[in-house]
Amino acid sequence: MTSILLVFLGGGIGSVLRWGVGQGLQTVWKHPYAVMGGTLIANLLACWVLGWALAKGSNPKAMLLVTVGICGGFSTFSTFSYEVLGLLRQGEWGIAGGYVLCSVLLGLAAVALGLRWG
Repeated sequence: MTSILLVFLGGGIGSVLRWGVGQGLQTVWKHPYAVMGGTLIANLLACWVLGWALAKGSNPKAMLLVTVGICGGFSTFSTFSYEVLGLLRQGEWGIAGGYVLCSVLLGLAAVALGLRWG
């Protein structure tokens, strides 16, 4: 039961943080792609935190809270996929491809940096 509560709590924290990043970016950057920028920032930060936590982690409960809970709630593959699909439907193939490429490559780099700095 403790594990469920840790994941639940972490997921709530991550989701609120994710929403805050999106809202904050849209407030300072009045551009149609600000929503995607918020998704990218959240996903990259989640990748970095995941790498960092995996490098540091030894406490199984803290790992559940941070990796599954917070990182799981903070990152958003479904929103990313929806945004890419929207770009493809609009005929924005180059932007969609760049977004996918940046998300995957920068995400891998962020995990690697988190592991290194952890």
